[in-house]
Amino acid sequence: MIVRDKENFDFADAKKKFDIWMKKNFAFMNGLELHYMNIPRRIIAEEYIADLDGRIFDYRFFCFNGIPYYVWVDVGSGTKEHKRNIYDLKWNLQNYRVNYPNIIPLPDKPKTFEQMIVLASKLCEGFLFVRVDFYSVNGKIYFGEMTFTPQSGSGQWDDESKNLYYGELIHLPQEPQSKTTD
Repeated sequence: MIVRDKENFDFADAKKKFDIWMKKNFAFMNGLELHYMNIPRRIIAEEYIADLDGRIFDYRFFCFNGIPYYVWVDVGSGTKEHKRNIYDLKWNLQNYRVNYPNIIPLPDKPKTFEQMIVLASKLCEGFLFVRVDFYSVNGKIYFGEMTFTPQSGSGQWDDESKNLYYGELIHLPQEPQSKTTD
């Protein structure tokens, strides 16, 4: 729930929504995210942040084996106007999409981009895969979240070979070879 105007906030409507959300088991909402099953439900209020034009870009770093590889830049998340660009870490737009059309015109690379890469690199250490999210508003970086199941694992790739490529970036640990005796 995004509240831009606290003076006209509808507490009764919010209470109804909160009551519904508190009863939902997000482990089974949009996919199969069993790691959410036993997490206690909470309502968290955060400070409203946005760029001067009222929009906010979400910088979602896809990290494999402790290294960020790609950043998905989303705007309008949770709305009908949701758009997404996918970049490598040199800010080159990639030629594939997942679920949403591209942002046009292309957004400028944020001044904080290199710093976000450094932060994502630190936060993803020790994980085979994690997505690390940030916002960059007026030159300040805000941490968003870390997730192990982006889009509940059900993103619609316009180029399935890229989906496979992302999967192949995960290097699972090798099982020790068992010694057999003859």
